Amino acid sequence: MTTSKDWYIFFASAALLVCSLGLAVGKFSFTISRWQIEPGQTTRLEIELPLSAVSDTPWDLEQFPPQVNDELLTNSKAIVVLETNYEQSGEVLKWQYHLTGHHLGTFAIPPVEIRLGPHTFSTENIPVSIETTREKEDFHLREEYGELSVPFVWKKWFNLIFLIPLCLIGFWLWKRYGHFLRIKRPHPSFQRIVVLPAENPKQWLKRQIARIRKRQHDKTLPPVLIDELSDVVREYYARTTHMPVQSWTTTEMSQRLDEQSKANEVARFLRKCDEFKYAPNTEDNYLLTLDTSVSECERILL
Repeated sequence: MTTSKDWYIFFASAALLVCSLGLAVGKFSFTISRWQIEPGQTTRLEIELPLSAVSDTPWDLEQFPPQVNDELLTNSKAIVVLETNYEQSGEVLKWQYHLTGHHLGTFAIPPVEIRLGPHTFSTENIPVSIETTREKEDFHLREEYGELSVPFVWKKWFNLIFLIPLCLIGFWLWKRYGHFLRIKRPHPSFQRIVVLPAENPKQWLKRQIARIRKRQHDKTLPPVLIDELSDVVREYYARTTHMPVQSWTTTEMSQRLDEQSKANEVARFLRKCDEFKYAPNTEDNYLLTLDTSVSECERILL
């Protein structure tokens, strides 16, 4: 019994055959390898355009290359384009589209438009029936489906092959000449500070008194003044108490320093030095008094 579905397939095949023959007479032709496929099975759309259909004279393809508009086909939701091939065989231009589908039903392959100079050629909507004879749980592959070559992604491998040597060359150039581009920052310099141990005030006072006695008996050295002895006493107290004793008066020293530092006795000694400094004295009297003052300073402080 013939069903309406069989009649539909028969008339669709007849229409496709008529279109193919009609277009073959016009020299532009397109054919499809399978008009009925199973989900995942491939069919091939082949388009041929002889250059004699465009012009009787030789056609310059470099100046006027063919322009293909297949957006309707590539953007189709029901038909999936797996692979596209283009080749020129003599005076014939050939395009091949490997197609498949995953949804059951009858779908139309959208037209493909080809422009060559002022001429325009286009395929028609070709019905393709996607049916299955499998059970719902049958997912095994069929040998009759054939093998489909996986397209080689030239752009990905070209970028990879080109970028790796470029990165190596860039790294070598940076290691070789990169120091010219680096910012030269001044290195911080640290000055080493040498901290000398503090001298004992008693040792310092002994050394100063010895220096004064040496100048007393050595005529080649400058004479010793009584002010130098009083300055030594004041600096000794400044080193001992860590206070600005040099700027204090004798009265201030006796008031601010405690009794353990013999402030009153030292104050009396400094007043004698001041009286001797302003009193008229001969050279012998001056040397005798200075020697006595030095001995008294040693007795009080040492």
